[in-house]
Amino acid sequence: MMGVWSLGDYFKIDSIRWTYDFLTSPDYLGLDPRRLFVTVYRGSDKAERDIEAVNTWKEVFGESGIEADSGVEFDWSNPDDSAKYLYRITQRSGKDNWWGLPYKGPCGPCSEVYYLLDSNNVDLEKNFEGKSLQEIEVFIENQVVEIWNNVFMQFEGVKDENDEPLEIIPMISKNIDTGVGYERLLTVLNNKKSPYETDLFTPILEVVDKYSR
Repeated sequence: MMGVWSLGDYFKIDSIRWTYDFLTSPDYLGLDPRRLFVTVYRGSDKAERDIEAVNTWKEVFGESGIEADSGVEFDWSNPDDSAKYLYRITQRSGKDNWWGLPYKGPCGPCSEVYYLLDSNNVDLEKNFEGKSLQEIEVFIENQVVEIWNNVFMQFEGVKDENDEPLEIIPMISKNIDTGVGYERLLTVLNNKKSPYETDLFTPILEVVDKYSR
């Protein structure tokens, strides 16, 4: 995991825009934006939905010609749930998209970035054809890989037993904590199925194999 911090400097809009630019611009990593999916905090009775993140993601996807739909995550325990299996911008609970400490301190919503592996059809829905609900869930879990996370520390507070925020107050100085899943990102860039197949690990594994014979 690689981390990048901003303490009282740039915040949410810049963080999302620079993340998208770094991941998709041919001047940097050049990933296919059609394969990117993101999550945001859906809100609770103590904290609002992160509409600023939703709108910013819609803007950056739109600038690439991608119409980004948004909705609350699918309930896999309820086959009759009317939500989509995966939105371009999926709104999730505090368990997945609210960052905080186990005690009172800085906290806030976060926004994760996922990549649909290149071995799959770029049209997400086509990958679901002929699959059962359970198979679709497994597909999303294994083939849509988290590579990035932006944490927006804009409050001070605590979390309840469901990881939802409690007793939050706005912070005067807002901070960004960026977490990059280095090995997973490298897996995507090397077009591999596992981090152990990337050029980060293969030289090591070759030496181990050589001297273990």
